[in-house]
Amino acid sequence: MSTQRKKPRKYTCTCQRFCRARLPEGKVVSKSLYYLHAKQRELENGLTIEELQNVEGRIRRKRQRTSYTHPQSTRKAIEEDPNQGYLDADCHTIDTILHNSASSNDEFFGAGADAGYNELINLGLDNDAGNSSDYEDNSNNLDDDLDSIENPYGEAASARPDVAPTNIFVESNVDGIQEMINFVHGYDFEEERKQWTEEQWHQFLNPPRAILDLSDSQLRISLHFYLILSHTSEETYTRLRQVYNQEHPDRPLLSYDQTRRRLHAITGVFPLCVDKCKNNCLAFYGPYTKLLRCPHCDEERFDHNKKPRSTFTTIPIGPQLQALWRHPESAEALHSRSHRTTQVLKERYSHEGVKSYSDIIHGSDYLDTVENGTINEDTMVLLYSEDAAQLYRDKQSSTLFGIAILGDLDPDVRHLEHSVMPLFVVGGPNAATHDSFKLPTLAHLAACQRHGIPVWDGLLNKSSRKFPFLLFALADTVAMAHMSKSVGHHGCSGCWLLCEMPGRHKPRVGTYYPALLRPDGNNLPPSSAHPDIDVDLVTTPTLESYRARLSLVVNSTTLAQYKRQRKKTGIRGPSLFSALPQSLPCPKLFPADLMHLVYNIGQLMLQLFRGTIEHDGADDLALADFTILYDPDDFAAFGTAVACARLFIPTDVEKRAPRNPAEKINSGYKASEYHTLIFGLCPGLLYGRLPDYLYTHFCQLVLVIRLVHRRYKTYKELLKAQQNLKEFVVLFEHYYYQRKLNRLHFVRPCIAPHH
Repeated sequence: MSTQRKKPRKYTCTCQRFCRARLPEGKVVSKSLYYLHAKQRELENGLTIEELQNVEGRIRRKRQRTSYTHPQSTRKAIEEDPNQGYLDADCHTIDTILHNSASSNDEFFGAGADAGYNELINLGLDNDAGNSSDYEDNSNNLDDDLDSIENPYGEAASARPDVAPTNIFVESNVDGIQEMINFVHGYDFEEERKQWTEEQWHQFLNPPRAILDLSDSQLRISLHFYLILSHTSEETYTRLRQVYNQEHPDRPLLSYDQTRRRLHAITGVFPLCVDKCKNNCLAFYGPYTKLLRCPHCDEERFDHNKKPRSTFTTIPIGPQLQALWRHPESAEALHSRSHRTTQVLKERYSHEGVKSYSDIIHGSDYLDTVENGTINEDTMVLLYSEDAAQLYRDKQSSTLFGIAILGDLDPDVRHLEHSVMPLFVVGGPNAATHDSFKLPTLAHLAACQRHGIPVWDGLLNKSSRKFPFLLFALADTVAMAHMSKSVGHHGCSGCWLLCEMPGRHKPRVGTYYPALLRPDGNNLPPSSAHPDIDVDLVTTPTLESYRARLSLVVNSTTLAQYKRQRKKTGIRGPSLFSALPQSLPCPKLFPADLMHLVYNIGQLMLQLFRGTIEHDGADDLALADFTILYDPDDFAAFGTAVACARLFIPTDVEKRAPRNPAEKINSGYKASEYHTLIFGLCPGLLYGRLPDYLYTHFCQLVLVIRLVHRRYKTYKELLKAQQNLKEFVVLFEHYYYQRKLNRLHFVRPCIAPHH
């Protein structure tokens, strides 16, 4: 009989919060710790790999700070019991950037609303207490359950001597934002003076006055070659130069480097090179300048030769604006905004008001800023935009681009390729989401706003200073959440415009949907059981309301309190853009995005008509009134009709004519194709196929989209579009969602009331 002893079982914990385990190996712990951390592992199992890596990076940073933040006795206690170390981490204290505002929160539904509405914003904060259902609501278990785990000392933790007393802002949620805001506030062109030569810096302070002279054929031809081949490699230019010089030895082209230096000298536009983490975790700039390793992934900043392992390029906006003023023609185009604004102000106070709306200068935010003197003749109006692009089809290659659009130019000109000004390019493959990548651009812009940009006005032949004003910051839904520091469209208060309308969610699902109507049934999650919301009571938040809500988040004293306020307000923290001295205040700075909105609505409507929208097995969409293209033969016939309609589409939109959706709907169908298909062709193709009540409802949406896309719109037309949009949103929920909890996801963010 064998007497071999069994090997003792190894208990391996993979939690990041307490064991700081490397994934996927985990960390060997005692049996008691293994079961003690079971709940934490269960919570983290719902996170994605990227989210787990972020948690791991934050824990590593806190561990690094422990060596100088805590006294030796405290460090020893933390090492012995990691379950108590998280409270002793160096929480970052944030100085509030808010103006004095009332501490009380005004209810967004107004004084005359139903009394039940007054509790809407507070619903779902304590899902474990007072459940009205026969199941446990796990919709926000990551936030709610962590509240009880993270703080064993309860709300009285601030009384502990080793915890910062008050006004603690949780760094793990808004990573280093206050240091970056402070950096922007105090920036004074230090990086430009460091990287530029004395001659280049002098040229920025004293811009040249002469108009570009291209009488030199060698320079002229070299510049033509350089610009034509700008999308190719340096080697391509060099080879073509060799061929050209062999044929024209008497007029040789300048080398690539010579041409680039001459172009820099002519334009005065000089780039800045910034080190970054090779994994795109952050840029080593501002408060991160002195770091030698990435605090997120622990990668080295420099190689063995002390050279940066990865960099990206920023093109400062100041010199680009200087170059535009030098030539009389471009200077005249820049003066046009002031002339057009004068005319609009006259119309604004006339009996009839503004006759038509066609540009940003007709908006009340812009006109109010002009009237209070913030925008004047010495101001240049800018629009910032950023987007990420997948450069390769078969591999990850997320590249981030930032551009500036000049609002001073006429709308017919400002969006053309030669008018758009590049600001930065951050190469992939990983997405660059950290605010530090925008920090060089915004710091330079803030310094230009404080000191002004010296320019030579080629039209008036005089020197002056121009002060750039950021009117809007534009992005898609995902990028906008990073820019505005909102929780995003999946959050409880996930409105793009940061209104206070609460969302609803399904049981055990953490994604919220902006449904106005309460789902049927008694066993609803507490944060979804609030009464119907009147669409007329959902309004854009005032500046005072936003500041009061932001103050609740910023002044959180514990991590648990921060998470409650984040869920309650839909705000993660102050935006880096709030550091700019000359811009519209948040959240007015972040307007809605019409292009992606139209794309998402068009995609949703086609999925509903086809019955391909995600649904559970008990919901047979084949029997629904709206699934008129459910049969594959019907959809194929519909696609053929769309393809035949190309012959009848006007030539000005022919290049954007939709392809056959039955064949190409999954082959990169463009937003412009959805626009023409849904709002151009479908009113005719679906006539007689949709039931009358659904067709009338669909035409309300078509009316709204067509009105807002007109170049010139009257005030009455805009009111008509707003009213029809509200009716469409309410009827959409009645006709498609039908108060069914299993159809709650039909009410996507693109269907939310747009103010």
